Amino acid sequence: GETSKILTVFSPQYGKLTLIAKGARNSKSKYLGVLDTFNQVAIVFYRKENRDIQFLSQAEIVNAFPSVHASLGKMALAAIPCELIEKNEPQEHANPELFKYLLETLHTLESSENGLKNVIRSFQLKFIENSGFHPNLEECKKCEKSESSSINFFDIERGFYTCENCGITSHMNIRLQNNTVENLRWLNQAPISEASKAKVSAPIGKQIDDFLFQYIKYHFEHLHYLKSLKYLKELSNGLHKS
Repeated sequence: GETSKILTVFSPQYGKLTLIAKGARNSKSKYLGVLDTFNQVAIVFYRKENRDIQFLSQAEIVNAFPSVHASLGKMALAAIPCELIEKNEPQEHANPELFKYLLETLHTLESSENGLKNVIRSFQLKFIENSGFHPNLEECKKCEKSESSSINFFDIERGFYTCENCGITSHMNIRLQNNTVENLRWLNQAPISEASKAKVSAPIGKQIDDFLFQYIKYHFEHLHYLKSLKYLKELSNGLHKS
């Protein structure tokens, strides 16, 4: 109806849920301001097996992340993990570890002002690992040396890299500089809450973003196109021009 909202929420117990909030668009609704994008909320809902849309009964804010909502840049970045989850996670499939990563990402965006892209990069790597497509960044697949060479070749299809001496393994290879591999390793291993402290140059950051986009695009059927990445790029271009 005209006064209702249909929501997508992500919870540790039930995973992704679609809920209908009756009367949520009404100016006197009890949900006013509660159901905004990125809010962490506590909810009560009526769950019925084999029903695609469940009915929301109560909701209250746990954390509104005011710093995220006050910044277009932070909102654009926060949209990326949310879209990854919305498009990839099955309905009502509990994934508490991924919920923890999402919440940690929002808290870190809320409390940090620098290194915010690294926070999202760290989430993406953990999202990939949580989904079972963990890339091997620890050593060259052929010679097994952990020290990455100045140029490395990452096989997007098979999920490993080879060093400059060992050469290309397939047509699905992309070139990664030594610093790119080292930064990817660190962002993969470090907690998301620490990711904003990473020092990543703009060229290396672009390589990391291109790598993550290509890897996710290849291995995840529903993630060939992300509106959030397109919006972030448009926002960045607009800020550079102004």
